[in-house]
Amino acid sequence: MAGEDGGARLGQPAVTRVLRLVRAVATQSDRYSHAIRERLGMHSTDLTAMGIISDAARDGAELTPSQLAAELHLSASAVTSLVSRLEHIGHVRRLPHVVDGRKVVVEITPSAADLASTSFQPLSAAIRAVLASRSDAELALVGDVLSDVVRAMTDVCDDGRGARAAGLVAPRGATTLDPAAAPAPRPRSSGDRAPLS
Repeated sequence: MAGEDGGARLGQPAVTRVLRLVRAVATQSDRYSHAIRERLGMHSTDLTAMGIISDAARDGAELTPSQLAAELHLSASAVTSLVSRLEHIGHVRRLPHVVDGRKVVVEITPSAADLASTSFQPLSAAIRAVLASRSDAELALVGDVLSDVVRAMTDVCDDGRGARAAGLVAPRGATTLDPAAAPAPRPRSSGDRAPLS
C-alpha cells in the first residue's frame, strides 16, 4: 500500500520482500553468469560486453566502441583492448559504420550468438516455464514493476547517488572517502527525469 505521498514505506513487509527478491534475482543471475564465464574462460566484463552488443543487434541498433565504453563505464583504451580480445577469439567483429565511414561498429558473430544462446538457454527455459503459468495481467504488472525498478536502479547508478551515499566516491576535491564529507544530492532540474511514483 502506498503512503500518502504516493511512495511506498520501506518498512512494509511486502516492499521488504520485493527488495529481497530483487537482490536474490541479481545474485542467482550472477551465479549463473559466473558458471558460464568459468566454462567459457571469459572475464565478467567480456561476457557483459557481449550481452550489450547482442542487445543492440536485437534492437536493430549499431554499437560503436565509444558507446560500448559508456555502457561498461570503461575508458576508450580499455574497450579497445576488450574488443580486440573478443575479436581475436572470434566472438565479435568490427565493421564500418553504415552512415559515417570514419566510425567503426562492433557486432557479435553468428557463432558467438549461438554460443550465448546455447549457454543461457537452460536459464531462459526455466524462467519461461515459470512465467507461462501466469496470466497476461499478472505478467503485465510484473513487467511494469520490474521496469520501474530497473529505471530507479539506473537513475541511482547514473548519477552516482548510491556510491556517494555509501561513501565510496570522494566528493570533488576531497582526498578521502569520508561519508560525512559527501555532498548533498543535487536538486533536480526541469530537464531531469521525473522520480518514480
